[in-house]
Amino acid sequence: MVAEILDRLRARHGACGIAAYADLSADMVLVASAARPTPREVLDALCARAAAVLGAAPVAGCDAAVTAGPDGALGVFLRQAEGDALLCLCDPEVELAAFLADARACLARLAQPEGVAP
Repeated sequence: MVAEILDRLRARHGACGIAAYADLSADMVLVASAARPTPREVLDALCARAAAVLGAAPVAGCDAAVTAGPDGALGVFLRQAEGDALLCLCDPEVELAAFLADARACLARLAQPEGVAP
């Protein structure tokens, strides 16, 4: 189910190359969806980058950050108060406002306990 949700987000936004669901409190990517095979080291680095950008202390609700990497790719990071996070790498031409809205909804679905509707 988690992989399907991530796959749908990437399918709706072709500029999203990687979408990963992570537990920032454990510094771990749990599930990832990517346009091409992605080594674990890349996912670990993405998780570390998100943790550094979002900070250690979770906040109420959901916080987000967008950063540009040296290759021009945008890191889009969203976190729920519980430490659940959505980590994405997007091409610069992503329609950011629409992507952020869909990404927030995606994270809300992912963070819901099994069988509970958001």
